[in-house]
Amino acid sequence: MTFDTDSPHVNGHANGRAIGHDHGIETPPERDSGEPARRPLTLEWAEQVEPQEGAWLVKRLVPASGLMCIYGPSRSGKSFLALEWFLRISRGEDILGHRTRQTGVAYVGAEAANGLRKRIRTWMQENGEVDELPFALIPRGVDFSSPDAPDVDELIELLREAAIDFKERGRGLDARLGVVVVDTLARAMPGAEENSGADMGAALAAMERIGEALGVLVVLIHHTGKVASNGARGHSSLFAALDTAVELTHDEDTGERSLRLAKQKDDEDGRRWGFRLKSAMIGSDTEGDPITSCVVEYVDAPQAKRRDSKQAASEAIALEALRAVLSTDGRKAPAGVPAAAGAYVAPLLMVRDRAYKLGLSQEGETTAAKRTRWNRALENLSARKIVRVWRNDTDGEGWLWLA
Repeated sequence: MTFDTDSPHVNGHANGRAIGHDHGIETPPERDSGEPARRPLTLEWAEQVEPQEGAWLVKRLVPASGLMCIYGPSRSGKSFLALEWFLRISRGEDILGHRTRQTGVAYVGAEAANGLRKRIRTWMQENGEVDELPFALIPRGVDFSSPDAPDVDELIELLREAAIDFKERGRGLDARLGVVVVDTLARAMPGAEENSGADMGAALAAMERIGEALGVLVVLIHHTGKVASNGARGHSSLFAALDTAVELTHDEDTGERSLRLAKQKDDEDGRRWGFRLKSAMIGSDTEGDPITSCVVEYVDAPQAKRRDSKQAASEAIALEALRAVLSTDGRKAPAGVPAAAGAYVAPLLMVRDRAYKLGLSQEGETTAAKRTRWNRALENLSARKIVRVWRNDTDGEGWLWLA
């Protein structure tokens, strides 16, 4: 395969490509700390087009530029996994058998900074201390809710000034700053509404500005909504803007955790791995009690659960109820509901009540039991991509539609 030496693929620079240190990983060219150059518009005639391989930090897993998101429900291990991956990237160590190119990492700890300090210290203890690692924590809440937010300028200035430090900490390798992690997106857009297309668009524009100004991959740590199988919380423009998305799940009953490539724009997605959080002690407090945290340990991916006949029946009733309500009370999706153009949606509570009447609830069953049965049926239908669910966390209004 040949490469276009004027390719703008990475960071807007037209300087061609280089090959990573002994890894065979295609890497972006040297970057300066200035604003990325704008290339003039050009034409590529069909017979002259040559495909260009993507540039990776971790081959087929973590891209070298753009926007990435690691998301999952509360207590699924998002920050633990992010630290595991990006501390390894700062050391140039392979991840899940994928070749890695070393690069510097700035980790914006916008929430629970002291917890992040414990996790970093635990990881270093369990994986071997390294002097002058090109990994830095920024332990402060930030406002990245728009491109003009003061913290955006302050971060860019801080990291430009630290550019030489990142390179010098690479132990002789090319470990310039290549990643900015924002943990979490919600804490980085204070006062903004995640379900608003305008607010989410402004926050994404801020992330894009950071990425382009510094020539880095921006990684967001984010939550799922009330129905975890619906994916990352907030407006659908977030998922659409991502180059790579990693979804985490956690079965509270079995303790099993997994990560899945939910989106990989330039490669295969859908691949899954299992992991667990292994406890480790890092010292004692002033009263002599142990200080502990956890590190990620990879295991086999959990097996998909089989649906029992009762669960399958509940899902069939819920689906029948949705179709019935769509036929009588379906309507065009209101503004902000991320349904496809022209799709009809049904009020969530109306579908639930119809499902109860069709037999989803049983005589003498408590309200809590009925809701559990309904929520489980809805979550499974959503996970199987048969229906889509959207809830407005502000007023509790919800909508259902066929996927």
